[in-house]
Amino acid sequence: MLSIGKQIEKGFLVCPRSKNPLFLSEDGKYLHTADQSSQYTRINGCPIILPGNSQIEEIVDRKDMPENPNNIKRTLKVFKKYLFTNFQTRTSKQAFARFDDYSDDALLLVIGGGPIRHHKNMINLNIQLIKNVDIVADAYNLPYNDNCVDAIFIDAVLEHLHNPMVAIMEMRRVLKKGGRILSMTPFLQFYHADPNHYQNLTLAGHEHYYKSCGFKIVESGVCVGPTYALIMLNMKYLSLIFPRFLNIIIPVIYGLITMIIFKPMDLVLNKKEWAHTLCSTTFVLVEKQ
Repeated sequence: MLSIGKQIEKGFLVCPRSKNPLFLSEDGKYLHTADQSSQYTRINGCPIILPGNSQIEEIVDRKDMPENPNNIKRTLKVFKKYLFTNFQTRTSKQAFARFDDYSDDALLLVIGGGPIRHHKNMINLNIQLIKNVDIVADAYNLPYNDNCVDAIFIDAVLEHLHNPMVAIMEMRRVLKKGGRILSMTPFLQFYHADPNHYQNLTLAGHEHYYKSCGFKIVESGVCVGPTYALIMLNMKYLSLIFPRFLNIIIPVIYGLITMIIFKPMDLVLNKKEWAHTLCSTTFVLVEKQ
């Protein structure tokens, strides 16, 4: 993974407003443009490179974020840790495995990355300063120079953006020619604000967003299938209709039983032509022309 220092040396990091190169201060506490007109502080070594406009302030300020009416998130963490990976289709796993083909000095970005580190060579970029985030920045104003990024991974982010096309065009700007994006986005999932949730995407809609921005579709399909979608929607339903003291126990019991029994079904269903019409998540692998 390229360190912040290496990214600066190579001229990759820029001011999101002026697009002028950023340099590290002598004391290492902040990044700045050559004329010192823009400065960006570092917190525990992580640069905070935000444009500072009202849009960003609204995103960063989470006080008005809708609270989850139950503890379903804790339940989901358990299922994701032990069961989610096996629900992903082989084709989506193979698409992610292509990141192994890049050298250690390649610039690989994760938009919305953290707290998980998906790959040892990936730079986690997020609007929030959370665990394992390397750069705090905005998807609408990436602090990177034109044509310098080798590849991008963006998972479960587009649904949280009120204008995803702007973010996709911004990713296209920073990508090298021939650079690729692996995008995974919900289709049949319940409302999950972080801090907002604006849309889910069909496979056709997912592809359309990227094609409209000038990308070539390399591969696309189901990421997480119909069985997972139905189980998780039912878990959410049960967590909402039962009293607070039961809204964890009953969904967990239901989820464990149904996943153990019906989990293998997606191995068959994901291969069906109609699988994308009832799946939980779709993926597209695209290339900049």
